[in-house]
This record gives sequence, structure tokens and C-alpha cells, in this order.
Amino acid sequence: MKYITAPDIGIGSKEMDYIVKTFGKGTATRTSKGIPHGMGMTGFGIALTIRKVLKGRIKGKVCGVIGYGTVGKNVAKYLSEWGVEVWVSDIKPIKSKFLKFDIDKVDEYCFDIFVPCASNDLINSQNWTWFVHIPLIIEGGNCQISDEAKKLLRKKGVRIIDDFIANAGGVIASFCELKGYSVKRAFREIKKRMG
Repeated sequence: MKYITAPDIGIGSKEMDYIVKTFGKGTATRTSKGIPHGMGMTGFGIALTIRKVLKGRIKGKVCGVIGYGTVGKNVAKYLSEWGVEVWVSDIKPIKSKFLKFDIDKVDEYCFDIFVPCASNDLINSQNWTWFVHIPLIIEGGNCQISDEAKKLLRKKGVRIIDDFIANAGGVIASFCELKGYSVKRAFREIKKRMG
């Protein structure tokens, strides 16, 4: 079995260049003719997952996205294009066309969908009660909800789609790059597998 490194939180094309130079394998480098991480394929896959879970009935829904990096921006972009009212938040000040919300007051917002794309255990045993009113939470980033918080939220009827399902668009994009596929074909492959 081979392991091939791909970008993740805090690792972009610059870092991938170093990894490939050092270890010989990786995707989304600045020097490769591959698929840049910033193309938004992880976010596209997450948006497709949401649309699929809701059986296509997403127009008019309200979604909160926390973490306005590469993944969060693209989740917001696609959902907005499909008629979802998107609210965004980040630990840094952000410039965005979307409405802003305060994560510490998330229980005051009427979200139908919540997509954490930030750091690990964003939702945890100390704050899980802030999220019990949100019917659907999609883990946009890896390990966004602690195991204990997942159990507690699921007991309250919150539907959670785990990270390894929701953010598979990025992994599919890396596979497509290794196969030499074009960006256009990578988007088609993600849609075929996740849409």
C-alpha cells in the first residue's frame, strides 16, 4: 500500500512542494500540472453531499459555515448558487458577500444546516448544546465534532454526516490528479460519486 500526501488545513501548494521534494510523492504542488487545492473540489463535494442528503430540496434553506478558508468558501459558493441562504464565520475578520454570524451565539441562529470547516473538536462536550436545534450538521473538515458530542447530538435527533463521507471530494481530486485527469474531469468524477 502506498501513502500519498495531499493538502489539508494549514498545508497548501508551497508546503506540498517541500513534501514532494523530500518524500517524492504528493498532490496539489505549485510545480505539478495537477489540480490546485484552491479549485474548491472538497467544498463542491460537501455541497453535493448536502444536496443529496436533503434529496435536492435545498433552495431556501439556511446554512451556517464556520471556517472561511478554501473549503468553507467553496461550500458557501456552491450552496449559494443553488439557492441556500449562507451565513459565514471565522476566527479572523473576513470579507465576504455572505451574512456573518458569531459562533459563540450559534444557538441564536435558525440554521437548517451547519458545516464546520475549522479546527478539530469545534463542537465538543462543552458546547454541543449550542447545536441541538440544527437538524443537519455536515463535517466539512476532519474531526470537527468530538466523539462524545456526536453521541449526545445524535441522541437529541441531530443528523450528522461524518467527515470521511462529506469531504471526500478532496480525496477524489487527488486521485484524479494522480491519474492525470483534467480539472473538468475531476469535477465530473466528484459529481458522479457524490452527487
